Amino acid sequence: MIGTVQGQNALFGKLLWLSVSTVVILTASMRQRGTANSPFVELLSRLRRGTCTEEDFETLNTRLLSNVHPDWKTGEWLDAPVIVPTNEVKDAINVQATLAYAKRVGKEVYWYECLDKH
Repeated sequence: MIGTVQGQNALFGKLLWLSVSTVVILTASMRQRGTANSPFVELLSRLRRGTCTEEDFETLNTRLLSNVHPDWKTGEWLDAPVIVPTNEVKDAINVQATLAYAKRVGKEVYWYECLDKH
């Protein structure tokens, strides 16, 4: 097994894991800090611990793009962070946001695609 790249990677991974002597568990959310965000921070905490409530589930469902139907031309969505499960969804949202931005500022969009070989 060590004679293969996969076996060597497994051995290096095990050695790396065994070299860990200190674990730091971060419990405070720094990005969303502030009293205005405290309900969301508490929801994130419950989500991390796996103790979400039915109300949390309902709150998160109100944030689904399929339920919200964002208008990329309005101030509310111009700088909104969007969390998505896949690159395909991210790319689709970026296309919509790019086209809306170009229309809003009166510019033409030029698309350049590349292929990452690494």
